[in-house]
Amino acid sequence: MYVSAFSQTVKTIDSLIYRIDHTKFSDSITILDSTNRTRTLVQITGYLSGDTLMKSVASFKQSSRIRLTYYDNDRPVYVKEFDSTTNEIFSEVYGSGYTIYKSQVIKPLDADEKKEPYRLLENADYSTPVGFAVVDRKAKKYHFKVKLIKALHLPAGCGYFAFGHLQKFEVLTTDYPNYNKKYVLIIQPCPEFLGDKFFQDGKIYEVDVATNSGVTFGYVINNDYKAENLPTFWSRNIIKAN
Repeated sequence: MYVSAFSQTVKTIDSLIYRIDHTKFSDSITILDSTNRTRTLVQITGYLSGDTLMKSVASFKQSSRIRLTYYDNDRPVYVKEFDSTTNEIFSEVYGSGYTIYKSQVIKPLDADEKKEPYRLLENADYSTPVGFAVVDRKAKKYHFKVKLIKALHLPAGCGYFAFGHLQKFEVLTTDYPNYNKKYVLIIQPCPEFLGDKFFQDGKIYEVDVATNSGVTFGYVINNDYKAENLPTFWSRNIIKAN
């Protein structure tokens, strides 16, 4: 058992845990993901107040292990792993980032967690995939068959900034109800992954689109067609049909 001198911080986290446990959650969402290091498939249920993730419960495939995580501003500050059948505690860690205030790691999934308990906080951080799932669930989704009017030069590749590529297409068919425009604008996130010659004048594309990007961060986008006031969608999957 390791206990630091930051007892007030542990008390603060305990107070946060108490408040979260007495919160009436506005929503919950269940996803499948994997732990960061072992790639073990887990089912995670995130409990939210508005769009803020308050806690998550992870169940491991073919295991009675449960991982309970509490968050403060989308960062895990407390993780407890236990056996759902016997209630045996496997691990318990208080901390923030690399700073650990109190820890007890007895039967870790990852051996490095015993030597460096902050790794359990990292491995229990499901805020990003849960956040993506929340954003994605808010999106309405449609399918378009379209013809590219004019292929625009690709933006810089995604790196420190994420770039989206907005282009104008002629609508051939769509399952969007009563779509009454001849054209549509579609944003392709990080288009460089499709290759330099993927977008070509007059080519036909089958595109699954959504009304949002499906991620929690923003993209840098140049819109050459702003004056045309056309409906705009985000590409989720695109195939060149000819």
